[in-house]
Amino acid sequence: VFNELHGNEWSSLSALRECIGDVTQDADNPLMEVEMKRQRGGGDTGEVYILPTIRINNGQYRGKLSVTEVMRALCAAFVKGKEPPACLKVKEDECRPGSVGDSVCAANKHGKTKCQNTFNGYECVCGPGYVTQTTKDGKLRCLNVNECKTLDAADLGRDCTCPRCACQDVPGSYKCISDLKDECAEDHGGCWRQDFTVSGEKKLFHACQDNIEIYKSEAREGKTDLSGVPLHTCICPPCFTESVKDGKVECVPKCDLSQCDEPTGVCRSAGGASGTPTWLVVVIVLACLGSVGLAGFVVYRLRLRSAMHQEIRAIMAQYMPLESQEGTNGEAAQPLRAASNGGVGSV
Repeated sequence: VFNELHGNEWSSLSALRECIGDVTQDADNPLMEVEMKRQRGGGDTGEVYILPTIRINNGQYRGKLSVTEVMRALCAAFVKGKEPPACLKVKEDECRPGSVGDSVCAANKHGKTKCQNTFNGYECVCGPGYVTQTTKDGKLRCLNVNECKTLDAADLGRDCTCPRCACQDVPGSYKCISDLKDECAEDHGGCWRQDFTVSGEKKLFHACQDNIEIYKSEAREGKTDLSGVPLHTCICPPCFTESVKDGKVECVPKCDLSQCDEPTGVCRSAGGASGTPTWLVVVIVLACLGSVGLAGFVVYRLRLRSAMHQEIRAIMAQYMPLESQEGTNGEAAQPLRAASNGGVGSV
């Protein structure tokens, strides 16, 4: 075909378009028909047709060549993840709702729930509510974002942050649980309860403990089944001990309730003021510790002084004769005197 256009002399784009013809029309191309007739020849052998061919990356592509197929062939030479933006601009949408890519990615359990078109089809990437992390071996991993911990209260909304509400972290998102019942406010959750007279006044004690904070914590950490987290627990109040009577759990006071320190659950000694005050106990303990420390310091100073005296005596013994030092022959050392000839002698 190129030779028919006198390719060695031809340089007109319009002539090339005339050669190709209107690609949108289902009609024969005159020049192509001439070329095919030449290929058939006049023999008895079967017909051989050479279809349009394009060579990309040492590979030959024949037949109908669309933009998508050509782009996929060109982009296949690039390293994955480093393709130019043009490679992602494909005309075929394999992520449209209801398509294979959309269904496969939506069912992905590893956070790769977002379908993204690529030059070679589609791929599943990290969806909303996930952050992308690349492992040491170069693999892509999706980490769930805990919105209950990262978002502000204003962003979460009242249904997640009210006093009787909880924010539950779920994969890729979060869920608000509102209007949680205060079971201790309704019949004390069915737990033990009884009136006692404390300092001349009647006071109600019960064993119902509200677990709303525990429930919130479990939901915030992403616990899927919260039905196993009770909203209340029956536990005897401070200064009471559990007792089973006729198969029924009751709470019995451990002491006179007027002597009960409810924040700590400790029963003070009878008489209140006659008991040993806490501050006095602290003072006694500190005094004992101070006495032990002082005694240790005195012993240390005495041992240090004794060691210094011994070292001084040892040094003096090397340079000064002592009365107790013996002579070289085992005799007692004699004092020195002046000799008659002006020298030094011994007695």
